[in-house]
Amino acid sequence: MKQITSLTLAASLLLASIATAAPQPNILVIVADDMGFSDPGCYGGEIRTPNLDKLAAGGLRFTQFYNTARCWPSRACILDAFENTLIFFMSDNGASAEQIIRGERHDQTAPPGSAKTFLSIGPGWSSAANTPFRLHKSWVHEGGITTPLIVHWPQCLPARGELRHNPGHLVDLAPTILELAGGKWPD
Repeated sequence: MKQITSLTLAASLLLASIATAAPQPNILVIVADDMGFSDPGCYGGEIRTPNLDKLAAGGLRFTQFYNTARCWPSRACILDAFENTLIFFMSDNGASAEQIIRGERHDQTAPPGSAKTFLSIGPGWSSAANTPFRLHKSWVHEGGITTPLIVHWPQCLPARGELRHNPGHLVDLAPTILELAGGKWPD
């Protein structure tokens, strides 16, 4: 079953690997915390993300890659497992609407994001950060579970800057990485 679930992500990557007879890659997985689907510039965000944009331009962007809507089970899914480096970049869940007041309380006169503020961006802005999807972290609507996945593997992926619409999930990463590294999934 694990081989079937990893097929959509693996198919895009393994076919490229087989076609070019590439050696086993170095693998780097980067997971952002509570980032909205449309936060990276290459997914329509207004914040400049030149390094992510460069990875996306030289790799693939997935539009239907999913997480578990909460950080700890999303990270558990991943942990279940420079010239030829395969890079994965994703978020562990959608943007967070949590508003937690800690320490000396939240200073409402402080500039947003400064050391004297403790609130997150709240439900309105977190929903905006997950555009075009509905809701945010901890909800199993698309805004909470859709992950902006960038895969960059210049030596083996001939496609550059393309979108992939195949569904996938974080649980697909471990078996895909294991297979690309030449390992076998335990029985």
